[in-house]
Amino acid sequence: MKKINFQMMNYLIFSVLVLISAMSFLYVYFKHSEWQEALLILTSLSGCAFGGWLAFTMIFLPTFSSFKIFEIKGR
Repeated sequence: MKKINFQMMNYLIFSVLVLISAMSFLYVYFKHSEWQEALLILTSLSGCAFGGWLAFTMIFLPTFSSFKIFEIKGR
């Protein structure tokens, strides 16, 4: 029977969401560079999200018991 490693699955979902949001903010930044007020907010949010992801990775990733999403549970 397979057991789901929720720590690793949550980390992967969080990582994908942060990287997608950072890429979309950077796309808006380069596509619409005439929006000065909105760009400051978007780039600061992107930087905060990326910094939070990096801090989360450095602090919590070494504490995970396993880096596999599915673990085979013994009998």
